[in-house]
Amino acid sequence: MKLLVATSFYPTTENFALGSFVRTQVEYQLPRPPSERGQPTFFSRLAVIAGRILSNQADAVIVKSQEMASKLKRQDVHIIPHEIDLEVFRPAEKEKARAALGLDPRKKYLLFAANPKIPVKRFPLAKAVADELQKQDSSIALLAIYKEPQDRLALFMSACDALIFTSYQEGSPNVVKQAMACNLPIVSTDVGDVRDVIGATKGCYVCKPDVREFADCLVDVLRRRERTHGRENVRHLSGPAVAQRVIEVYEQVLSKRKGHAVDRAESKPLSAGT
Repeated sequence: MKLLVATSFYPTTENFALGSFVRTQVEYQLPRPPSERGQPTFFSRLAVIAGRILSNQADAVIVKSQEMASKLKRQDVHIIPHEIDLEVFRPAEKEKARAALGLDPRKKYLLFAANPKIPVKRFPLAKAVADELQKQDSSIALLAIYKEPQDRLALFMSACDALIFTSYQEGSPNVVKQAMACNLPIVSTDVGDVRDVIGATKGCYVCKPDVREFADCLVDVLRRRERTHGRENVRHLSGPAVAQRVIEVYEQVLSKRKGHAVDRAESKPLSAGT
């Protein structure tokens, strides 16, 4: 049985938490890093073509977003986003989280949860938005947080006032789902499955990659100073729930294989004398 898992997360022995899938299950990754301008590179196009070819050899295919599924020429693609650890990513009191992280209780923090040096994350847009907002309110601060342990990242999500997510391109960004689990307001570009994950959650916005539009959405978030109810909308992405969906894919493949084996046995002609 061959199962193709197209994902930008590759579990390793050093970091087995990268996704729901153990390494032996992963046949192929679908890396699609764009250029600095957000355009697909030769390598990213080649990776998509390779993914299509490999998908035709697999008994089943799992991807993490509808966008990724649309790249494959088969109808039976299973869309299963990466899971969230709801035990780690849970709402905490803002004051206690800020005290634990040494953050100013009077400031309004915008969280940029990615490495600013990665072009696809489009940090310059986040910085331009923060600069625009600071002209109106000097208490606003932009925090670029990355390479933090998961428990500390969860603390930052409880300590901050909003997640600013400006990527050019994504699949099913975990940080958005984690922010939802922490009831953190989100302002994001329309990438990957972000629109589906956020849904109609009050206090979360999907907007164009425009400084003014981002700033307007964040002004509304910061004016309200309210947490969202996003956690209720991502409970179906808990580890056990996602693992069960992966198991069901395996069970479907095994069931089909058994059915085909029975069909072949029944259609096999009887030899003379039997």
